[in-house]
Amino acid sequence: MMYPRLLSVAFTAFVLSLASQSANAQILLNGGFELPGQPAGLINSGVPTDWTTDVDFLVSNGNGVFGNTPYGSQFVVMDEAPLSQTVSGFTQGQTYVFGFDFAYESGTQSSPLIVSLSGADDSSASFDLTTMVSFDATIPFQSTAIVFTAASSGSITFSFSDVGAVVALDNVGLYGNIVPPPPTTPEPSTYAEMLLGLVALAGFGLMRRRCARA
Repeated sequence: MMYPRLLSVAFTAFVLSLASQSANAQILLNGGFELPGQPAGLINSGVPTDWTTDVDFLVSNGNGVFGNTPYGSQFVVMDEAPLSQTVSGFTQGQTYVFGFDFAYESGTQSSPLIVSLSGADDSSASFDLTTMVSFDATIPFQSTAIVFTAASSGSITFSFSDVGAVVALDNVGLYGNIVPPPPTTPEPSTYAEMLLGLVALAGFGLMRRRCARA
């Protein structure tokens, strides 16, 4: 029947409108490691713009050693130096997604990449590559993500660390406020949207009855 289908569509649109009102992406800078730029084929020891590290390798496509990234033209290869960036503006109780892509070259290290969050984060939000892959084979770039809820408002430091394996990183991104907590009581605008939806559905039902009688 048409009426239940329209009701479902109206409810879905209502939920999406609320989600779009509360969405607010956080900003993580230079997640593609494209800055500073370098000519194709180079491997430079240095610090990517907007990140903090002692010594890691900034690598461009066509170098003939580490392979290529499908995300732009450059990526980072870890060299036992932690790579981190601090992002501010997190809201207590909001849920966020921290995503990134990694590649791995076969080696003997038992835990070549660990990702951790410190600051206004859920202390259980961490990632260990040993739970995802076998280390006896080379792995091309693949995606993964950490979903966490901010335990308090403020800043979070996102850190990558390894123990010497050849691990490449690229396409790092942060997406915010994706699952806002429901309000204790609906706001007046929410009641207005619900009322408009119910009036529209009631009017449609009345029109159907009149058409059926004619």
